Amino acid sequence: MSSTVGGGGSAEPSGVKKTSKRPKYSKFTQQELPACKPILTPRWVILTFLVAGVVFIPLGVICLFASQGVVEIVYRYDTDCVPPSSRNNMVAYIQGEGDKICNRTLTVTKPMKHPVYVYYQLENFYQNHRRYVKSRNDAQLRSPSEERDVKTCAPEDNVGGEPIVPCGLVAWSLFNDTYSFSRNSQQLPVNKKDISWKSDREHKFGKNVFPKNFQTGAPIGGGTLNISKPLSEQEDLIVWMRTAALPTFRKLYGKIETDLHAGDTITVLLQNNYNTYSFNGQKKLVLSTTSWLGGRNDFLGIAYLTVGSICLFLAVTFAVLYLVKPRQLGDPSYLSFPDIFGSYGRQSSSCYDAVSVASGFSMSINLRFSGCSSPISATLEKRLEAVDQTRANNVSFEQTKDKIRKMLDKVELSVSAYDTSWVAMVPSPSSQNAPLFPQCLKWLLKNQHEDGSWGLDNHDHQSLKKDVLSSTLASILALKKWGTGERQINKGLQFIELNSASVTDETIQKPAGFDIIFPGMIEYARDLNLAIPLGSEVVDAMIRKRDLDLKCDSERFSKGREAYLAYVLEGTRNLKDWDLIVKYQRKNGSLFDSPATTAAAFTQFGNDGCLRYLCSLLQKFEAAVPTVYPFDQYARLSLIVTLESLGIDRDFKTEIKSILDETYRYWLRGDEEICLELATCALAFRLLLAHGYDVSYDPLKPFAEESGFSDTMEGYVKNTFSVLELFKAAQSYPHESALKKQCSWTKQYLEMELSNWLKTSVRDKYLKKEVEDALAFPSYASLERSDHRRKLLNGSVVENTRVTKTLYRLHNICSSDILKLAVDDFNFCQSIHREEMERLDRWIVENRLQELKFARQKLAYCYFSGAVTLFSPELSDARISWAKGGVLTTVVDDFFDVGGSKEELENLIHLVEKYIDLALSSEPFLCLFPRKSIIVLRLQISGGI
Repeated sequence: MSSTVGGGGSAEPSGVKKTSKRPKYSKFTQQELPACKPILTPRWVILTFLVAGVVFIPLGVICLFASQGVVEIVYRYDTDCVPPSSRNNMVAYIQGEGDKICNRTLTVTKPMKHPVYVYYQLENFYQNHRRYVKSRNDAQLRSPSEERDVKTCAPEDNVGGEPIVPCGLVAWSLFNDTYSFSRNSQQLPVNKKDISWKSDREHKFGKNVFPKNFQTGAPIGGGTLNISKPLSEQEDLIVWMRTAALPTFRKLYGKIETDLHAGDTITVLLQNNYNTYSFNGQKKLVLSTTSWLGGRNDFLGIAYLTVGSICLFLAVTFAVLYLVKPRQLGDPSYLSFPDIFGSYGRQSSSCYDAVSVASGFSMSINLRFSGCSSPISATLEKRLEAVDQTRANNVSFEQTKDKIRKMLDKVELSVSAYDTSWVAMVPSPSSQNAPLFPQCLKWLLKNQHEDGSWGLDNHDHQSLKKDVLSSTLASILALKKWGTGERQINKGLQFIELNSASVTDETIQKPAGFDIIFPGMIEYARDLNLAIPLGSEVVDAMIRKRDLDLKCDSERFSKGREAYLAYVLEGTRNLKDWDLIVKYQRKNGSLFDSPATTAAAFTQFGNDGCLRYLCSLLQKFEAAVPTVYPFDQYARLSLIVTLESLGIDRDFKTEIKSILDETYRYWLRGDEEICLELATCALAFRLLLAHGYDVSYDPLKPFAEESGFSDTMEGYVKNTFSVLELFKAAQSYPHESALKKQCSWTKQYLEMELSNWLKTSVRDKYLKKEVEDALAFPSYASLERSDHRRKLLNGSVVENTRVTKTLYRLHNICSSDILKLAVDDFNFCQSIHREEMERLDRWIVENRLQELKFARQKLAYCYFSGAVTLFSPELSDARISWAKGGVLTTVVDDFFDVGGSKEELENLIHLVEKYIDLALSSEPFLCLFPRKSIIVLRLQISGGI
């Protein structure tokens, strides 16, 4: 007989040893070893912080004293060793011919016990630069047979066709300043043996690898090597080849094996050969002793003292709070479920006969045959009805649901100061000296922030600076064009001046088209005789970069680039051909549903469709416009995804059905709002398919290959969010061959984006987390309730901002009401699950199943394997039936494997056959299990299959 839970087993003749696949029992294999689960009571917390403070503070003092005991002499010589006449052009001096020797004296202030370590220190030298670090070949350093493998060493790979050994920029730039020391006219020898790591000498640098063609070409980088010595003996090179992680670093030059006394005058003869002047670097000579902690470094001691002080302060603070205002602690027993994982025996005597096991099995079937609920489910049903009634009577709960219903019904988009400014700059057709939409101008005058900027509220985060600067400059141009708001213009210019460094900061994420639109707005400001306080060099550099990018892009034509240039029309100012633009005009008259682009197009070309769109926009939004419109479909679908990801969509089934019906109608007729927006199209396809609508893959077919995505504007600007939606859509129906291809390239694309992720804004951290979750937990391998919990814990669902040309917020997607409802619902479901587990525990005891020594105790496993998907309160009966069935199946399986004799197993088989005969004539049972399944079960028991 086979089982769905354990391994199979069958009755065998007596005297024949029964085999079992069950592993040997031990507490380790069954995960029953004692585990520490501390409860963080106030006393434990105070004691922990107190112990940490008492331990860390003395450690910090010890480490700090050890560091202070190190004696160091640091002398910077890169400038002092250049003659005064050559200091105006130190690069020419260091590259010139002749000796560059200088004598300097150092005074020893404290006794220095030998060995005294001699270091050279370089600053502003980036040995960790990617191309520098990669320009080497470790295999060549180890083995002479690899000397011609120089493909990774460019540009220092060969000379005249012969390989350089050692090759690469790291070896080429070997430090070549030299030092010699004397005291009272007596030479102080410097020991340069064993200054490198022993592992490097023995394993990384070959004993039979000799320098070849090193520093024989031009230009000469640094020091030379002795061609008669193998690389394993050239320790200056070995030390240098271990690259530093930071731009300021020290490397060991040698050791002085003589004590230095306080007051000694050390004469240093320096050979100043190494060129640090080309990159504004610094060179320093360092003499240092060591302690048991190593060289001088106060950080460890300060860190211990800081952490210890904080812990001590927290211990005292918590102790005072606990004594002054103590809190009553709850019952710790409610922090975990009862221990239901009892051990089972490897073999059991026949003290429990087949009837004992079968009685539990028959009870489970009888519960279903009777046509009524069990006492447990009846009680839970009453409780659910009471809770539902309570929730219905709870005004706050119903108000929360009503707010969410309104969100589903009406889309709320944040207004955009950037787009409003461009609409405000549109002149009236009847008079070029008056605005067509003066209400936009008034809105700009009234909605400037205190710091002088325009844009969304709460824009203090550094990653939003370029977006805010773009909105502020556009608003200033609109006010300047119509000669109003002098005070607001001056405040805005002050804001730009204070944040001018952000314009050229490449670490700050740019809005779409920033490199084209922002220089274009600066040129427009010049036309209006408005000086932007950014500095002429910065402005000229931005304009040159913009012109160079446009020139380079024009040489490699693509549909994506053409669409992108039309999208940033307000920044190009040189697209004069309406035929290149009109192909992107939509039925509502807009270009890309963007008010700013449409306003710029109407200003340049006077198109009636653009005017119709702008007028309808202002009729709807009155004074300030969003950055994209219409956007209703995407916002509503995103809200549905949010509700489903939190497990609260069951409260809004009617509203969701209505929205999806409408979306399906738009899909069938190829509505532009869905089919022309890549993210919306992918999201609609995924949702409609998941909810059983018959949707065609045709609108997404162009994106089966990455080349199709590259031909779109989203592909040209590398829109990660759109790729993520395509990836999720491709997972919805993986049987379609085109979707398999789409899933493959989007997955590779997202993995590549993650590996190169440099964005630091808050919204990008949420997007990164969403990409990581999508790759780690694909839709076909995820469990609903685990997904809901993960969403609530990592907070990714609360991010509701998007960036196009400017930042905008979807009020529908993020709402404290949604999160509050999700948390309350999750906790409510958890309380139901806890009560069900307690009742199932009692069921186990009432039926004496825990006394079956041969049976594994799998209640928790059986229950949660069903509850993770059947989580809603109304599915209580299903969860309990699933858990009971799993427990009883496990008992029967263990009985066949180890617990029963041949006679007992035969009795059990006859009993099950009796119930199968009864089941075939029972309508309630046949409602649960098809007749064919029951017949197959009978054949399995009788040995027919």
